[in-house]
This record gives sequence, C-alpha cells and structure tokens, in this order.
Amino acid sequence: MMIQLNEIKQAVEQMLHHRLRTSLTLLGMIFGVGAVVAMQNIGVGAERAALKAIETLGLHSVVVDYVDQSASDADARELSVGLSHQDVLAVAESFDFVEGFSASSTLELEQVFTDFAKASPQVLGVTEAFLENASLDVDQGRTFDIEDFQRYRQVAVITDEAAQALFRDQPVIGGLVKVNHLWFEVVGIIASKTESTQRIEGLSTGGERFRIYLPFSTYHTKLQVSTDASPYTQLKFHIVPGTDQTQVAALLEQFLMARHGGLKDFSITVPAELLEQHRQTQRVFNWVMSAVAGISLLVGGIGIMNIMLATVLERTQEIGLRRAIGATQADITRQFLVETVVITLVGALMGVVFGVILSWVIAFMAEWEVAFSFMAIIGAVAICSLVGLGFGIYPAKQAARLNPIEALQHV
Repeated sequence: MMIQLNEIKQAVEQMLHHRLRTSLTLLGMIFGVGAVVAMQNIGVGAERAALKAIETLGLHSVVVDYVDQSASDADARELSVGLSHQDVLAVAESFDFVEGFSASSTLELEQVFTDFAKASPQVLGVTEAFLENASLDVDQGRTFDIEDFQRYRQVAVITDEAAQALFRDQPVIGGLVKVNHLWFEVVGIIASKTESTQRIEGLSTGGERFRIYLPFSTYHTKLQVSTDASPYTQLKFHIVPGTDQTQVAALLEQFLMARHGGLKDFSITVPAELLEQHRQTQRVFNWVMSAVAGISLLVGGIGIMNIMLATVLERTQEIGLRRAIGATQADITRQFLVETVVITLVGALMGVVFGVILSWVIAFMAEWEVAFSFMAIIGAVAICSLVGLGFGIYPAKQAARLNPIEALQHV
C-alpha cells in the first residue's frame, strides 16, 4: 500500500512539475467527459419533459381533435355537427376496447379578468373525468365534484400560472374570475406538469400551463357558445391496456368518418406512438452526441500517450537507475500506468464538473429541463479511465523495456 501511495504521490508531483503540458493534455478528457455528461443530462431531462407533456394526453388513450371544416366546405355543417356526445355513446357501444372517455371544449373569444388583473388564459369546459385522466392534480383547494356538474355551478379550477397572472399576490381559492359575462369561483389550483412550451414530434405541448377549467355542463349552458360550434373540441377515448392503439386509431377513424357522412372533420393522435417516436429521435441524438464525445475522448487519449512518451524520454536515466537498484519491468510499468490513471481521473472529474455546469448553462439559455443521470456520470468516468489506461499501456511498456545500461548512459 505504501508503494502504491508513493507512486500516486510521484504521479501528482509529475503533473505539477509540468503544469502547462498537463493542462493541455487534460483538455481532451475534460471536453469529452463534459460533453457526455451534458448530453445525457439534457437527454434524460428532455425525455422526462416529453413524458410529462404526453401524460396530459393519456398514455393509454386515443385523442380525437375537432378540425373546423366550415371555411373550406360550405356543406360541412349539414354532413356533421362535429364531435358530439352521440359519437361517444356510439363508440362505447360498438367497441369493447374503450373503457371510458373524457372530453373538453375550448371557448373562443373569451374575456377573462378579476378585480386585480386581466389575462388571456385558455378556457376549457371539461367533463367529469378530464382532470384525472390528464394526470392534472390539484395542489390547493379541490377538484370538481359530481354536484358541480349536476347543479351547473359556476366554479373553476385554474392552473398556477393563470392564478399568478389573474390574482397577483391576492388569495386565489375562493376568489372570483369573470369569463365573458359570468363570474366563477376558483375552487382549486393545478400545478404545471410541463416546464415550457415545446413541440414533441409535431405536437405542441405546454399550453396547459395557462388554463381555466370549467364544468362542461355550466360551460355549455351558461356561456355564449356558438350554436355552429362542435359540442366537443377534443375527445379522449381510454383504451384497455394491452390493446394495439395504432389499430384502435384506424378503427375509430373509419367509424367516425362513417358517422360524419364521410367528412373527416377530426384528427386522431396516439400519445403512446408520440412518446415512442420521441424516444427513437432521442436515441439517435444520444448516439450522435456520444460519437462526438468519443472523438474528444480519443483525442484526449492520444494526448495522454504523447505526454507519457515525452515523460519516458525525459526520465530515461531515472528508469535506468531504478532498474539498476532492483526495480523489475513490472514495477516500471505500474509506475507509469499509475501516472496515466491519475491524469485520466483528474481529467474525468474535472470533465464531470464541466458537464454539470454546461448542462445548467444550456438549460438556462434554452429554457430546457435537465435531469442528472448518475449512471451517465459513472459511465463517462469509467470510459474515460479505460481510454486513458489503454493509451498509457504503450508508453509504460516502452519504459519497462529500456536497457538499464543504455538508460543510465542516456544524456
């Protein structure tokens, strides 16, 4: 153990003795490890953000969105009234794989304000199961109950961002917010699940951060909703787990088109497919970034080999002297390998720090979510160590093979 500690001490002394050369050698390792750590942190963060966003659609759901055809087809209203409750009942009766549904309708031309501020959040009328199925949990107050829908109560659940915009520093629960001509009492606040607005495989997410939710019965009967508008703007059919959702989407499309007179005034989204597509894209991104980081590590390994070869040349007489007093080839090899590993580990640890800082900088500049991956950090340090060790073997062997007599005579 003492010999190993002495070898480590000698390795540190060699690094400090050639500070500039050592610093230049460390750069490759620092940038390589830093790139791997930052890439993995950002990748894991992006996947978690995507999962949170897609969870609001429901991973076991098929989402049907209304597409307004009135501008392009004058006879559209005669063919279809849009997405209706009759569509829901027909689907539920026709397909066993549908175990439930939730629906929402978006209010257009809303005017939203309180006694303290005016804002423009999105206003949605939602059915009983909507918030639960969208994984939207109330942090303060309560969610809707069945009596809110049956008694057409003028109550609202709003997101945290909408609460801050409309009430500033005033109490929110029990406060009143006016939507068009009606006042609604705020009974609950929902914390945002997504950190920012983004597009995931063509789907815009993050809009749910600035919303007001109303009971659909109150919304539909008391607010000035156009009679030409589709009753629902979005339907979510909750599918029995294990069912092929892609096949379900195709069946629903055919079924709804038949009900709507052959008019496709809707679009269908499968959240599970979006998540898988996002993961595939993320895997490609990770491989590309890993390749770039690997090149940096390779350059760093070559730098370590160069510095160790230079060290062997400078310390030829020292090697000869050690061999003359009894050091074996294995001792010389271990000495130089220890120096290589010390340099590599220092570079790897500095690279981890650089990667963490780089992750935070990118997250701050791009408003991107970051999640630290300890496995990625351990993996990057391990790979860096193996690269350094691999490139350090040749110089160590060269040092061990020196002829002691010739080494002592080296000038």
